[in-house]
Amino acid sequence: MRRLEIFRLLDVRPAGVLISKFQVTDWGRTVKVECLYDPDDPKPFAIIFRHVREFHWEWLQEPSDELHDSADVIAIQLGQGKYKELAVVHTLEFELRVSYQEVELRKLW
Repeated sequence: MRRLEIFRLLDVRPAGVLISKFQVTDWGRTVKVECLYDPDDPKPFAIIFRHVREFHWEWLQEPSDELHDSADVIAIQLGQGKYKELAVVHTLEFELRVSYQEVELRKLW
């Protein structure tokens, strides 16, 4: 199942994932999503999309003035590079879609 792909690539069992930071650099050509695997025993990792052609951020509920440290991930689908299939990061608050050339999954533990 594609929604479990992120866990296979990280070589971990399925557990919760939080997004802790989102960065756009290089004039929009690089999109970095910083995450925490397993909030009960947090392990940081990053998803780095390079040579981004397009990204779209959509709020799924009315944004509040209350700041949150993280967003609960419902699903991460990496799609396919070389602009073949969009990556989709879906949370309770927002959805991010990215068209990209290549992706790097960087474990920081």
